[in-house]
Amino acid sequence: MAAQGGRELGRLPGGTASGGGGGGDAVAAANAELKGIQFRAVTAFNRLRDDVGRLGTPSDTADLRRRIAASGERFKALAQEFRQRVAAHPARDSSAAQKLLRDFQSLLKTSERLMETAKAKEAASLPRQPAGAAMAAAAQQYEQSAAAREAAERQALLESQRKQELLSIENQLQFNEAVIEERDHAITEISGQIGEVHQIFQDLAVLVNDQGEQLDDIEANITRAAERTADATVQIGHAERSQRSARNKWCFLMVITFVVLLILILIILA
Repeated sequence: MAAQGGRELGRLPGGTASGGGGGGDAVAAANAELKGIQFRAVTAFNRLRDDVGRLGTPSDTADLRRRIAASGERFKALAQEFRQRVAAHPARDSSAAQKLLRDFQSLLKTSERLMETAKAKEAASLPRQPAGAAMAAAAQQYEQSAAAREAAERQALLESQRKQELLSIENQLQFNEAVIEERDHAITEISGQIGEVHQIFQDLAVLVNDQGEQLDDIEANITRAAERTADATVQIGHAERSQRSARNKWCFLMVITFVVLLILILIILA
């Protein structure tokens, strides 16, 4: 029974933890097996506790007491299986394995006390044989309570899912608001930059207009300079002709003056 399993489990010898590259996977697998056995033991303990609670009530039947006895054998088998798994554990001295061992031993001790309580209740009362209608009503009530518990669990699960969905939607809305705000800020900056570019184009248009007027003035000045250069060329030509005519006249006058002086000198000498 559970007591024997607990005592056998408590006498397990210690071992040396094995390490290595592949040892970690083996240790994890061994711990998973121990946890699986422990989970089955917890399930069996919960069922046993419910059955022991029905002892001495209208639900106390021979089938119930056989089920309680079977639960004790079940604990014995689980304790034996747990003992074998611990003995084959590659690192049974590790903290994880020792914690699982302590938890399982505590569960076995609790089951031992529960089995003692069951024995005391069985000795204090006899099993009852309820009528068919009462059994059917009890079964129906049990099914209804089970269905109610299942519906409550389903409702709690749905509520949890709704809360998670609402939280996800709220987070998504906050993210979208942040994205929209960032885009609005970017659009505002782009609008300001577009205004600055527009102002630059206006300034360039004014400069181009001013430069166009200056180019027109330069063109007019060039035209006037060309006309004046042509007039200057004509005037230079006139000046050259005037200078040549003046030089010819001076030469002619000098010749005449020389001839007159020569005549006067000859007359005086004569």
